[in-house]
Amino acid sequence: MPGKKILFISPTPTHPANAGNRVHIMALSKLLKKHGFDVSFLYMAFENFDKDKMAEYWGDRLHIIGKEMLNDKGPLIRFYFKRSVEKLRKLRRYVQQKAGMVTKDQFKYNNEVDGYFPRNIKKNIRDLQAAQHFDIVICEYAAMSKALTFFDDSVFKILDTHDGFTDRFNVYLKNNLTPDWFTFYRSQEGKALQRADLVIAVQDEEKVYFSNLTKSKVIRYCTVYEPQKMPARTFEKKLLYFASNNLINNITLKNFETEILPLIKSKHLDVQLLVGGSICNSYVPLTERTHLTGMVDDPSDFYRGGDIVINPEYSGTGYKIKTMEALCYGMPMVCTSIGAVGLTEPYNEHFLVANNSEDFAASVTRLLESEELRKATSLKAEDWIRNMKETVTNNLLSNIPVA
Repeated sequence: MPGKKILFISPTPTHPANAGNRVHIMALSKLLKKHGFDVSFLYMAFENFDKDKMAEYWGDRLHIIGKEMLNDKGPLIRFYFKRSVEKLRKLRRYVQQKAGMVTKDQFKYNNEVDGYFPRNIKKNIRDLQAAQHFDIVICEYAAMSKALTFFDDSVFKILDTHDGFTDRFNVYLKNNLTPDWFTFYRSQEGKALQRADLVIAVQDEEKVYFSNLTKSKVIRYCTVYEPQKMPARTFEKKLLYFASNNLINNITLKNFETEILPLIKSKHLDVQLLVGGSICNSYVPLTERTHLTGMVDDPSDFYRGGDIVINPEYSGTGYKIKTMEALCYGMPMVCTSIGAVGLTEPYNEHFLVANNSEDFAASVTRLLESEELRKATSLKAEDWIRNMKETVTNNLLSNIPVA
């Protein structure tokens, strides 16, 4: 008997899998397929994507809403009516700001949760459901949660949050950056969560926070790969940093090159830093010992080229895919506490944690100088991954209807 039919609705593609959110969605789809679900994917094409690779992976279960449709205003009467409603909401927030109920920054940067949702795709989604009769729908990101309202009560609705977005602008302002991602009022994030029967949080802290915003069930599920054995290689003092192309990652890498790498080089002049991922599209190395390797189709190609992974992330929220990925490959690693969020419990010394430049450099140096420590952290990483994968997989599958 075929498994229940699941539809992913996502503003993020699965191919190329060159960012943490894409890897997360891809891994979740593979897990559900593996456990017998019939999985389809509706992609709202906001971002550039590899259409051929997506078609190869999804086959006739891939459905795409192109940019033309996403940008279509629809009938002018409906368009101007909706725009008028949006202006009234903005006016209400302005009044709240003047009354001290909303701060100036909240008024400037926050948005209503449905403010990001395309105006004219309701019919597309309803027509797809009428033709396919999906049993379960998984919506990626609270900002797209309006899509859940297009399905009746017979469909089990899941919101895969990826992150918390209440006053998210603070993360950027704290680092002198212009906010460029979803950011909501608290009540609006709650509105998104309420639309789901099940809410997926990627961190325990977010699970607690979301549970206070909604009566919907909230569980923790995070992407955990199968442990991967790496071939033996000659130790060459090569550090590895893999990241997507965003402002915080660029600043993190620049800070590592200016503040931490010189401290490491003072004891190991021959150390090198290899940088991989889409960050290579914009980053300009500051030293001749930093090399950009670009995009890779298979992460193992990147990890087998180095010895120690670093994640000196100093700001940001959400799940740390690049840290998890390195653990799955059994790589010795040094992280900040922020770079290790959600991956330390239970802590069994499966990586080193350091939160300032001196400690981070000292931790990297310890790994450079101790083959025994490198082997020990690798073995502990394998154990941690195996246990975590079993826990989060069972947690997810026990909360999705199968009959």
